[in-house]
Amino acid sequence: MRIRIVAAFLWLAVLAGHEVLAQQAPTQSPVVHADQTVSLSLEAAGADSVIAVVYQFARIDTVDLARGEGGVWQATFGPLDPGYYLYSFVIDGRSATDRQNDYRTKDVWAILLIPDDPPAFYEEQDVPRGVLHHHRHRSEAHGDWRSYIVYTPPGYETGDTPLPVLYLLHGGADGSDSNHLFWEDYGAVSVIMDNLIADATSVPMIVVMPNILLSAVEARSLGFSPRGFERTFGAFPQYLREELVPAIDGAYRTRTDATGRGIAGLSFGGLMSLAAGLTHTHMFAWVGTFSPYVPPEEPGRYSPVGQEEFLQTAWSAARASLEHGEVGQPSKLLWHTCGIADGLYDANQSLLGNLSRRQIDYQSRSTDGQHTWSVWQEDLRAFTGLVFK
Repeated sequence: MRIRIVAAFLWLAVLAGHEVLAQQAPTQSPVVHADQTVSLSLEAAGADSVIAVVYQFARIDTVDLARGEGGVWQATFGPLDPGYYLYSFVIDGRSATDRQNDYRTKDVWAILLIPDDPPAFYEEQDVPRGVLHHHRHRSEAHGDWRSYIVYTPPGYETGDTPLPVLYLLHGGADGSDSNHLFWEDYGAVSVIMDNLIADATSVPMIVVMPNILLSAVEARSLGFSPRGFERTFGAFPQYLREELVPAIDGAYRTRTDATGRGIAGLSFGGLMSLAAGLTHTHMFAWVGTFSPYVPPEEPGRYSPVGQEEFLQTAWSAARASLEHGEVGQPSKLLWHTCGIADGLYDANQSLLGNLSRRQIDYQSRSTDGQHTWSVWQEDLRAFTGLVFK
């Protein structure tokens, strides 16, 4: 067996192809052993090679499976650190999910949990459970149909007290209609919130997870351009203000004051939470930004504009349709975090300086992590422990 480190985006490109519907072996997969090693298996009798791709954001390992009797391919690897992982198979160059695993995303990824001892806050525990509600509606701001998820905490159905609402934004993705699932599929939001509410780390709250990006058609048309930035940062805040928040307030028992609403996001969603939150302080008193995507101070290969122009574009677009909207100070909290090993760390330090020059107060913490879900799950725990109190 060989384990190879490969460039993340190369493997993501391979996995974007059509899934191979391989017949799965009548054995259990995955199996997490007591020593935190993992065994995977599948049946692919006609295959010449089978590779498992084990994914944590910013790192992808590949594991060669060995052919066994009856065309069953198997491998044992690790040990792995506790936490969530994604994995899939590549059979003769084409991607396939592990159909023996009941926990899979909408694409080819299956979910692997290495448990901790005692169980971590992101692991299912014997606590009261909340409910996930799936919605879909027409958005005039985006000109398409949008899906979103709403988490209601345990006891919501039998209660009568209005609850605070956290709008939780995903990161950059492929423009598909499944982006709103990222926090739940990869971040285990409902499990985390159940546990945090049960141990009183967080107050009971409603969590709304929308799709923040343009449609795939519009995103392809505009590309990574200033016009694309303007459209993205103009459309979502308008959608949030005029369509999503009214829909949530109309359908759920919510607090409708600014101190009863928060907005937070990771990576690109972290920047969007800044753009929407700081231009809508009359709606959101709590703003969280987890490892926000911001370009470096000077234009470069991956950003056609420098940081100052980029932020000004985002904020200007977000407030363009407001009668009076300036970049302002959230009345309760602006909370920022970024991992020291994150490739965006230096740009984030520049961002904090940018906020200071605008005399916007914030709390910031640096962690040891990278641009990864384990960091964002910790961020969610910390932020939800601060808000609505």
